[in-house]
Amino acid sequence: MTDVLVPAFNTFYDVGLSKFVQWIGSIFKDGMDSAKKKLDEWKVWWQDEENKQLVHKFAENLGIAVSHLADIIIAIGDASWAVFKVTLEGIDNALTNIAENLLRLDATQL
Repeated sequence: MTDVLVPAFNTFYDVGLSKFVQWIGSIFKDGMDSAKKKLDEWKVWWQDEENKQLVHKFAENLGIAVSHLADIIIAIGDASWAVFKVTLEGIDNALTNIAENLLRLDATQL
């Protein structure tokens, strides 16, 4: 059986499948070559002293912007929390007042 299948498979590979294998191999090789070239370019860019300073300055500026944003969010959050606490206190006082008044009433006053 192998004396029939092995030559048949080899013929199938040689006639049709080898084209796909070679094509996929060339695409893969081209992709790997392109990736290596791009990584080499990035390596050079990241090693450049001016670019290091630009990245550092960008990080610093981004940190400053986030800090300002945090100040705004905290201020709004603090004000909202203060209003919420006052609102809860007002609701508590109103409910307490209503409860105390209801307790003082007898059934004939309802």
